[in-house]
Amino acid sequence: MLAALASFTLLGPAPAQATAPRTNGGGSLLETRYDAVLHPHSVHTRVEVTRTFHNTGATSELLELEIPLPCDAQLGDFQLLDGEGQWIAAELLEAEVAQERWFAGAGVSGEPARDADTSAWLTRDDCDAQLLLHPVPAFGERSIHYTLTFMPAREDGEYRLTLPAFHRYDQPARVLVESPEEPGMQLRVDDREPSLEARAQLVAPLVLDGAHEHTLSLRSDRPKLARARHSIVDFGALGVEGERVLVDARLDLPARLPAPPPPRRVVLLLDGSRSLDETSRDALLGHAAAYLRVLAQEHPDARVELVRFDRELSRLYHDFIPAAWAAEDIRGWSSWEARNGSELGLALDGARHLLDRARAEELARLDEDAPDDPRTDWILAFSDFDLRSTWADDELDAQLAATLDAAAHDVRVHAVRPHSGTASFRPYGGHDTWSLFAPLSGGASWEVSHRAHDPEQLESAAREWIRPTRVWNMKLVQAFGDAGEVSYFLGDSVPEGTRVSDTTVLGVEDVEDGWGRVPTHIAFTGEVWGQPRAWTTSPDRALTQVLAGHHALGQSDASLEQAERLALARLAAVVTAELSAFASASFGGPTQQPLYMRGFGSRSIGYTTRCGGPSGVHVVHRDDLGLLLASATAHCTQVSERALASTVVELDKHEVTEVASPDACIEQALWDVDLRVSNTIDSGRFALGGSAGAVELRRL
Repeated sequence: MLAALASFTLLGPAPAQATAPRTNGGGSLLETRYDAVLHPHSVHTRVEVTRTFHNTGATSELLELEIPLPCDAQLGDFQLLDGEGQWIAAELLEAEVAQERWFAGAGVSGEPARDADTSAWLTRDDCDAQLLLHPVPAFGERSIHYTLTFMPAREDGEYRLTLPAFHRYDQPARVLVESPEEPGMQLRVDDREPSLEARAQLVAPLVLDGAHEHTLSLRSDRPKLARARHSIVDFGALGVEGERVLVDARLDLPARLPAPPPPRRVVLLLDGSRSLDETSRDALLGHAAAYLRVLAQEHPDARVELVRFDRELSRLYHDFIPAAWAAEDIRGWSSWEARNGSELGLALDGARHLLDRARAEELARLDEDAPDDPRTDWILAFSDFDLRSTWADDELDAQLAATLDAAAHDVRVHAVRPHSGTASFRPYGGHDTWSLFAPLSGGASWEVSHRAHDPEQLESAAREWIRPTRVWNMKLVQAFGDAGEVSYFLGDSVPEGTRVSDTTVLGVEDVEDGWGRVPTHIAFTGEVWGQPRAWTTSPDRALTQVLAGHHALGQSDASLEQAERLALARLAAVVTAELSAFASASFGGPTQQPLYMRGFGSRSIGYTTRCGGPSGVHVVHRDDLGLLLASATAHCTQVSERALASTVVELDKHEVTEVASPDACIEQALWDVDLRVSNTIDSGRFALGGSAGAVELRRL
């Protein structure tokens, strides 16, 4: 048995070691090879599995193998190795047809139905797969190959997949890991990168211990890149009646949304007017405190000034101090005495003046050759924006001009107001004049619930105000040429580094007359800090195939008919409950067929309990000594009848104790016979007769 490996390690070439799988009655089949090759990919991670089974007995065996699988794993590309070393691809047949082929090809009636030496039938229920293969000849072996395909999930900017264990019997698989197929993708295994020593050893591949599950992660070296793709399957083109179309669209958002430079100085403007009730004021202060805490964690060099305003301005520090200090002090402002007046224009002018003066003082201290500071200054205004109604046009124009001028000097504004809804925070959807200043400066307008007190919700809002972390008001748009378009609302907000997907089944009744059945253009739309964004999808053949298998296995919520699922299974070339794989391979002529019966003991690998009990197809063997020796000497095709007649063998219960033969092949073959597989061996000396492969015995 292969020794247990670390989470990932490098192995040199190692000889195959036989293991003894659990059998239905003490059979003689051993699994001598169990290899898997992993091909990491963000859309379809594939595992190519090759397995070899050796028969140590003197009679042919039926291989009955259960293959445990995750329900979402796609099983396909089943092949059987023939006698000339060529892999024979299986046919995908409807389950009933494959069953008929199996019973005809494997000789269930006891008679060979055709010339193929070996038949294999691969089926699957909702999750696990089952394989029947016959025969594995005496002292011979048979090899199979199949491919498992997995769809990695998109989480935290990575493509993540839990690889199942490949360990059915005593020997786990050797899982060889190839390099990612996509340029720029970096692989991690079990949340660790392969060591430099491992990557430097090119003489041996990276190998995982198949006895355990492993977590695979792929991360692009282009974290700001979004990937928008779609798949369209026209069921009519697949021969399914009904003229329906399956449309899948997915958007993998960037691991990190584009963001402004980090903050350098921040002025927090806090509304101290009487229009704010106590609940709303506490909500705004809670969010302001959370913002300062997160700012201190992520940008400890940032400096802050706190300013309360009503009809006048009141600075707390008269300087810019570390954000962590301000986070401790701001909660104490909840006890201030509210006053009349809400002069937001005065507050914005004052904040811009403070930032201008601080920037000028900083420049005066710096050497002329010092590099420019790429960071940004910020103003965060926390208010209900219930202002006097006598603002003159020239005052508003002046504020607009000042905002744009400050933005040119990297001063941005967020405007935050309370609301009575349940959403903890969200972009403000109003269109009043004051809400325009924030987006014009490169910031955004927000509203926060006065019911939000959860620290995680407060922190989430704070991180969003430091840099964009979400796409808001996500929609999917399907266009049908110049005829029109349909949009679907997908969610209030979607975090960066995650996936947005939509599946639509379009029938004739779902599309306006004259539009056509197939969308000509698909895009995702949303907003980032109040600015519109759009991602146009492109068709992806690999995505189409893997999603076809996904739907065929019933792993989606798409409302599909049985004929449509079967068509998708054929498109994806995967084994499902309705579609089985059948293969037959030649080995130079028919092998002796076993007598098949139901309900008797067997010599087969594996033990299944589908449908409430063990598998019902078993093998009954003839265990006479002549058949045993005939099977052992069948490969000695050049031996003469005279040499065979001159051969004497002595047996002592289940041991060969003496062999005397003028033919070296016969002598070695008899020494290699394992009498333990038979229950009808007598002790004594025997002379051989007949021919190799058809041995006759005479007791001496």
